[in-house]
Amino acid sequence: MIIIMHRKNTLTPSWPLFLQSNILPLRHLFIYKVLVIFYNKCGDIPFTESRHSYNLRLIPTFRIPKHFLTFYKQSIEFIGPKMYSKIPNIIRKSKSLAIFKRNVKIWLFCNNNVECLLNSII
Repeated sequence: MIIIMHRKNTLTPSWPLFLQSNILPLRHLFIYKVLVIFYNKCGDIPFTESRHSYNLRLIPTFRIPKHFLTFYKQSIEFIGPKMYSKIPNIIRKSKSLAIFKRNVKIWLFCNNNVECLLNSII
């Protein structure tokens, strides 16, 4: 669709066209929407305290709920914390929703490969 909008050849790579148009591709848009919905629900909640008295390499910011059904595994309540814990700290510590949205969009445009976020939800 973006290739048709720009009247380019069908063999033209689409990523530069998305950047030029300032439009997120479908995968990036899915991640953007999940992160914004999760930030609206839980973004102002402070980080969870560590359950351990010693330092770990990675302390997740939110507990990932256990799932027993595939239906629940594909819900925002499950996907949101997993994706949110994988974005950089600078974005997580955004003071407002507008700043968070802007930072996430910039980060997604800088990262062409978002498979690590999408693979975490499969």
